[in-house]
Amino acid sequence: MEIKYNNNQGFSLVELIVAVAIFAILAVGVISVVTNDYSNFFGARDKQLMTRYAQEGIEAARSIRDNNWTDLENVIGSNNGLTKNANGRWEFNGTSDTWGGFTRVVAVAAATRGDDGVIVTSGGDDYQDTIKVAVTVSATGVDDYVLITYLTNWQIRFWEQTDWSADYHREYWISETAMASSVIEMITSTAGQLTRQAGAPASVMSSLYDTGAEEKELHSITIEQGGVSSSCTLQLIIDADTNYPFSATTSQIFRDNSATNFTSTTNANMSNKRFLRYYVEMAGCDTASTTLYSIKLKYR
Repeated sequence: MEIKYNNNQGFSLVELIVAVAIFAILAVGVISVVTNDYSNFFGARDKQLMTRYAQEGIEAARSIRDNNWTDLENVIGSNNGLTKNANGRWEFNGTSDTWGGFTRVVAVAAATRGDDGVIVTSGGDDYQDTIKVAVTVSATGVDDYVLITYLTNWQIRFWEQTDWSADYHREYWISETAMASSVIEMITSTAGQLTRQAGAPASVMSSLYDTGAEEKELHSITIEQGGVSSSCTLQLIIDADTNYPFSATTSQIFRDNSATNFTSTTNANMSNKRFLRYYVEMAGCDTASTTLYSIKLKYR
């Protein structure tokens, strides 16, 4: 008679523990891969949305600049949100704005330039016609996304006179480095200086300056001068008219006895004029050292 033995004793405890450990390791790996793929998928999607949201902020700031540069100047040094008004135009509103789970902040700051005119992050001087715009988009669980751009007042124009050494006596103004006036009773022999001649009436009338269109907004006038005594106030008169010859002239007087230079804003009624001219008077100055170095009128 043949006797058979049954050796099916099952898994030992050690084998069971090893099997469970292997399964756990494999399960953790699979879960980790799935989780990472899930996180990467939604992280990439968030970054795309954040990028688009930030780019929209840059374009909105650029639109505000194009519509009215002053709206940018008025918020320099502050954080801002964005919204569209009833006319569909972008404007600043509050300190931030939100969309979905994202928060957007538009920081506006004065840009600084070095002596060579290149924009620098530190050590330069504020440049009034360039503004730094930084748009930051933030959300929970992801790093902030930041876009930075520099916006310039590209519509700004200057009428500047820096030299009176060449006397052309022309009807229309032609150059900022050569005298082009209709009346002159001052010393102009030194380049870059217009100086009162002792014992003579001190005045000069510029040639006519054509801005090219009536839709112009005058911003400011900057005058660099020197040798102005306490009893003397150099006087500059700006005439503006829509027609030439002048028929309905609007005038504004700028006077200051600063030792070096001064800047004044122009009145609203000086805007929307096509033709300009200036008249410098030093008749009230009793010294021959009173000197005008430059005249710069800013408009857009």
